[in-house]
Amino acid sequence: MHSFLSLPQELIDEIIDNLHDDGAALAACSLVANTWLPSSQRHLFQGITVHLKDGVIPPNRRMLDFQSFLQNSPRCRDYIRTLALVEAPGSSVMLDLPLLYAITSMLDHLRCLKLIRVSWPSSGASHNQCSHVREIVLQHNRIQDEADLWNFFEWFPGVTKLTLEVFQPIVVTPTRKLPAPSISLETLCLRFIPSQFLQGLLSTPSIHSLRCLDFGWVMYPYHLSLVGNLIDSAGLNLTDLRIGLQLWHVEDTDDAVFDDPYMAWAPLGIDRCTSLQSFTLLLDRDDFTVRPQFFTAAIDHIPSSIHSLAIGLDLSDESMVIHNVILPECDWARLDRKCAQMRNLRSVRFFQVDSQGYETCEPDGNVREIISTCLPGLQQRNILCFDE
Repeated sequence: MHSFLSLPQELIDEIIDNLHDDGAALAACSLVANTWLPSSQRHLFQGITVHLKDGVIPPNRRMLDFQSFLQNSPRCRDYIRTLALVEAPGSSVMLDLPLLYAITSMLDHLRCLKLIRVSWPSSGASHNQCSHVREIVLQHNRIQDEADLWNFFEWFPGVTKLTLEVFQPIVVTPTRKLPAPSISLETLCLRFIPSQFLQGLLSTPSIHSLRCLDFGWVMYPYHLSLVGNLIDSAGLNLTDLRIGLQLWHVEDTDDAVFDDPYMAWAPLGIDRCTSLQSFTLLLDRDDFTVRPQFFTAAIDHIPSSIHSLAIGLDLSDESMVIHNVILPECDWARLDRKCAQMRNLRSVRFFQVDSQGYETCEPDGNVREIISTCLPGLQQRNILCFDE
């Protein structure tokens, strides 16, 4: 009988590849034999998270320890594609930028950098550059000035995808001119709208490289024209757009824009995006308990050119489904008729999202049946789906 360890290397690699999301199994596989080690380590070290504060250990000490590990483990270093620096909830660590730059410079294959609940001091542009990083995710950070975002990106000129989420209050200096960025963004995901940052983006050549725009859950009245300018400036290059209007944040506003849902959608200019291929609309229960007409206006502004439509539903609230109807205030027949007029449309997908607008799973069987009943035209065309 042949030993299991004598299997061809490509079969061993295939077996380990199927365990890519099971850290405990990968760790066990790495101890089986030398031939199992490279594939196991490749998955184990593909994404690394450094928790900056652990008991009495200072944050910079953790980063120095990680730097030392990288210096002594060149093979593991080459496997790292994603690096996340994370601080505990309720805390904020001041990042040592020179140390961060030194670490990222060691990771030649690093593609994604995530900074979560950390802050960094105001500083000028770096004299060095780490051009191999393609994606940056900034979550719950605290910085002194929006202009410091551009200074930060001077170190990462190769970034093509940027995600910004819920920054802490930022001091905006109206008289301060934003430095010209050197990045060429293709994908921009915003869970908040940094006004000065976007105004700076509008004045740079990088705006013309945008292919995908993702505006998350919160949109205030004074953001509409700014976001509309961003969409217009991206022009015919824009192929993928994701919009969520969480209007309960402005229920108390006196802004006349939200007295008429069509006035809210019109400044965005979505119906003028003739090159769009994919459009995603995020629906939150709070949007419709008071103003279901916003859904109607959204339907009327869906670009007719798109090939793919996706609608995310926050079904965490039981009142989303009443008497076997999802969001009964919404005009689903109007959506069915609108889609019937879109000859390029190839798929309409429904999915569930959490309260922050992130996709969680596909709807369960009962919800899928309700949606199919509400949209008979899509069901008949066989373009209604619920999975990726």
